[in-house]
Amino acid sequence: MDRSDQKKHLRELAREIKEFSCTPENEARIKRWRDVNALRKPDRAPVYTFPSGDGVWSEIIPEESILCDRGSFREIEIALRKRLYKMYVEDDEPQPAFFPVHAVYDVTPANTWGVDVTVRESGKEGGSWGFAPAIRGPEDFSKLIIPKFAYNEAKTKEKTDAINDLMGDILPAKFMNNSLLSADVGYHAALLMGFENLLISILAEPEFLHGIMDYLTKAVVSGIDSMESTGKVTPNTEGDLTYIQYSDMVGDEGPGGYSMKNCWCIASSQEFDPVSPEKWEEFSLYYQKKIFERYGLVSYGCCENLTNKIDAVMTIPNLRVFVCGPWTDLRKLVGKTEGKYVIQWRQKASEVIFCNDPGKIKRHLSDGAGILKGIPAHITLREVETLNGTPDLQKQWVSLAKEAAAKI
Repeated sequence: MDRSDQKKHLRELAREIKEFSCTPENEARIKRWRDVNALRKPDRAPVYTFPSGDGVWSEIIPEESILCDRGSFREIEIALRKRLYKMYVEDDEPQPAFFPVHAVYDVTPANTWGVDVTVRESGKEGGSWGFAPAIRGPEDFSKLIIPKFAYNEAKTKEKTDAINDLMGDILPAKFMNNSLLSADVGYHAALLMGFENLLISILAEPEFLHGIMDYLTKAVVSGIDSMESTGKVTPNTEGDLTYIQYSDMVGDEGPGGYSMKNCWCIASSQEFDPVSPEKWEEFSLYYQKKIFERYGLVSYGCCENLTNKIDAVMTIPNLRVFVCGPWTDLRKLVGKTEGKYVIQWRQKASEVIFCNDPGKIKRHLSDGAGILKGIPAHITLREVETLNGTPDLQKQWVSLAKEAAAKI
């Protein structure tokens, strides 16, 4: 397929998305998310699912099926086909009538941290990986550098123009500038130190670990400062917010434009899952709160068990979404939060992927919906790493989840 035919192919994909974006169904999805995230009662709780890894995406979009052979066209085709897949699955992910283009930043040092972060690969296709620590002890601390981020207007414009030249009359480029380094300081620490060393340092070298967490907090805040210094921050409330999708505007625009106070922060502490509530507060939440105060609203949690940390999570002043992972006690969480927050109820992916009894899944969803009755909530299935030979796996789950969501 030559370049001209590839362009026609991409425009056809974009046109399918654009057509759906103009439908009443898409508008209903947007309103559903905005209502629940504002603690208003939606017509039903939103349902969201997403394939999480390269392995499962290679099952959904096989390499040989990709028609664009290289470069940006290939990347755009994959991005568009992922959106089309979600349209096929029919969960509540809206399809915005634009193509996101994220601001380009140059970072100094080029490796961000001052040390090269690498991982140990299994060597098998779709295999696992492990941390390969570059910082092994206090003697390595001096290697770390607070990164500086410089907005590259020329490269950002080049990306934007390329999208608009290709399909600006269908899905125009939309500039996004609200994300550099995540607030998951535990993950950054594990990348630098190794997971085992991170946990050992809590007891063996607490002052060293405090130094690492303080450094990482300053690095994340450096990114926030850089984004705000451009005067071009864009609120992440319209289709560019993973897990939450759409919300009402967060706060009011300031005299100098938008800031991170008009944005959501998505954060978790999975690396501290086996750590006591006290040590997690000391080494993780304390530092994350310094980042959260720069944002308007916060969604907290992922797959970690927060059952014994609920009270501390609720001390986050701008908390709006409390993620109930598969190992967090849903009933206890609902009892403590009393409808003050949106509960994002996440499913255990393995019990969906490898379950041959739809009735079991339906009963689990129904039981959870009963506990969530009257509570602002989302039902979410993440961490889907394989379809296990069942191409319609996520579509089937969405159908069952919507039934349950209507009872909340």
